[in-house]
Amino acid sequence: MAVLTPQDLRVKHDAGKSPRRLLIAASDPQRCPDLLGFAARANPDWIVLYRHFGAPKRLDMAEQLALACKASGAALWLSVVDTQDLSLAIRVRAAGVHIPEPARGQLLPALRRCPSSLRLSTSAHSAKAVLSAKNAGFDYAIVSAVFPSASVSAGPPLGVLRLAGLSRLWPGHVIALGGIHERTFSRVLGLDMLAGIACVAGQNGIREKLDRACRLTG
Repeated sequence: MAVLTPQDLRVKHDAGKSPRRLLIAASDPQRCPDLLGFAARANPDWIVLYRHFGAPKRLDMAEQLALACKASGAALWLSVVDTQDLSLAIRVRAAGVHIPEPARGQLLPALRRCPSSLRLSTSAHSAKAVLSAKNAGFDYAIVSAVFPSASVSAGPPLGVLRLAGLSRLWPGHVIALGGIHERTFSRVLGLDMLAGIACVAGQNGIREKLDRACRLTG
């Protein structure tokens, strides 16, 4: 499995420069009610991660998001908890999928039959989980929650020091998530081994600030 870029989902390497950080905007039904609007306005450097949390109309939303991302140039990833979700991701031609840590085992056989172009990320909350993701053939481990978070799926905050330690276990493949907003994102930008930063889509000001910061540091 290859490493991503903003455009073709492989991390961009310029001569003598570090890879540009991945920027992931994750959906949240409470804090980002207009995900379609965000996807339509996103620039090509962003990945829109649709976490449906069991929404009954997730098929319709995924199809609309695919169209919005195609128009804006952003990449679409879908959160996948079972083979039905995986089929949905392939149906709408998602660029990547995100697998929650508890669902890894049951989905690994199906993931091995997916197109090689499909990027695979998984959640991780410990060193063991990060190394397991690496050994299982995932492209990225999304580590959370870095800071205190209001997300329904967030656990206790890990903090920057622990995030740094986890990123050293798999340099260039760990993505930070959880409690990242305009007042906290600068605290993780200095972690050179971090592959990217994920935040809730639709936060005021965070998209522009993260984009500028990652262009300067990447």
